[in-house]
Amino acid sequence: MNSTYAIKIEDKAQKAATITLETPQKIEIEVSAKAISDTIYEEQEVTFTVDVTNKSNVTAKNVSIEASLPEELGLVSKPENFDIEAGKTVTKTITAKVKALPEETKQKDITTTIKAIPNGKEDQAKTAEVKNVIKQALIKATIEDAYSDGAEFIYEGGQLGYKTTITNVSDETLTNVVITSKLPEGTKLNTKEIGVYKYEATEDPDMMKVEKIDIDIKESEKNGSIIYIIPKLEKGQTINNSDGKIRSVVYEKAGEQVELEGDIFISSMPLKDLTAGMNSVPENIAAIAKGLPYRDFVTVGLLVDKLNLKNQTNIKTINNIVPDCWIYVQDVDVKLGRIQIFNNWSPYLVKDIDHKVWIGLEYFCNEGDDFYNMSDEECIRFASQELVKMGIISDEKAVLDAHREKVKKAYPAYFDTYDQIDELVDYLNTYDNLYCVGRNGQHRYNNMDHSMVTSFEAVDNIIKDRKDKSNIWNVNTEGEYHEQK
Repeated sequence: MNSTYAIKIEDKAQKAATITLETPQKIEIEVSAKAISDTIYEEQEVTFTVDVTNKSNVTAKNVSIEASLPEELGLVSKPENFDIEAGKTVTKTITAKVKALPEETKQKDITTTIKAIPNGKEDQAKTAEVKNVIKQALIKATIEDAYSDGAEFIYEGGQLGYKTTITNVSDETLTNVVITSKLPEGTKLNTKEIGVYKYEATEDPDMMKVEKIDIDIKESEKNGSIIYIIPKLEKGQTINNSDGKIRSVVYEKAGEQVELEGDIFISSMPLKDLTAGMNSVPENIAAIAKGLPYRDFVTVGLLVDKLNLKNQTNIKTINNIVPDCWIYVQDVDVKLGRIQIFNNWSPYLVKDIDHKVWIGLEYFCNEGDDFYNMSDEECIRFASQELVKMGIISDEKAVLDAHREKVKKAYPAYFDTYDQIDELVDYLNTYDNLYCVGRNGQHRYNNMDHSMVTSFEAVDNIIKDRKDKSNIWNVNTEGEYHEQK
């Protein structure tokens, strides 16, 4: 907003002058927060999810998140400062660890206050409170070496052994207890059945779990419930690297691990995963790669008879529907970020092009958040209701068919450790036969065309035996290419 002030200048000329001063606009934000669970236990790590919405019509700069924790919680991590575009919501997390309660305290009510502050301006800050109940831990666990007799080194093919004692410290028998165990890097479970407990596989290849066991209070008081975990060391890692070369890649086929050796390796996997799979990576490089952030993606496809949007252009389309392939949504009252109209990409994408419209509703989210974890039915209903709310369709009954897809790490993000990515790139470039290509392979928000060009450049380097990889990493950094409104 500009304000005009008349200022009279007292001089011999006795003339008046008018100047215009720019008055900074006040940033208006809204913050909400919740914990992973209302009830938390001592020694547990608890994650607070914080949503900050920019309600003003300008970008909120340098927003910080501060947490006023009760004495029972200790801060583990909080997000770095960030910007929020006008009308957008940004989700961040704060992690804290619950301290041990006094023995005489069975449970305690606590309140955590979380504050979002735009650009250090306390007068524009907003807060949210999260209430939790802390309870004493129900289980105590100890782990000790039970197999290697304290040996300092274990060689490939050898066995490690751990004796874990689980003790029920509550005042009742615990039933249907789920116990998970994270195996050391480079090992796998030697047997899935140990004693009376059967281990099941999980989505994490290094994780195993015992499901639905009971721990009786009386037996537990005597000596605990003992579980033996015996992993076996495997030869090789996910990616074997040494002396400036990638030597081989280990992968799973038909339940068996296969080691594939090669002369040249082209990687389009996320830099985070590539570096995590390599051995002997310097700690600072591993930390940079681990900290690279991503934005995940959910799309909901809906088949409808028609859209209420009118084609007000001179562009001819089949059935005179709006000509856009993408429509960016600016309405702050809906979560929807973008609409795709598949009819306009190609008439061959829609079976009944003369009478039906296939659209894709695009949502930007984080893997594991409430929206990402919705069931297909919940997500489709949510998306349909947003279209009705926006007036694009008249009723949810207008939806004839629907499909939901999730895409992990769809959008590499430029915060957290991204400002150190040059150090990671320099490290990866020390491997002469490794070429990183594509959007996730370079952690760069490239479109498909530029992602393909990185591969063209990599192949050109290989053919010409060019060692300098700057041409591969510099694709789409020249600033000449931008999407147009």
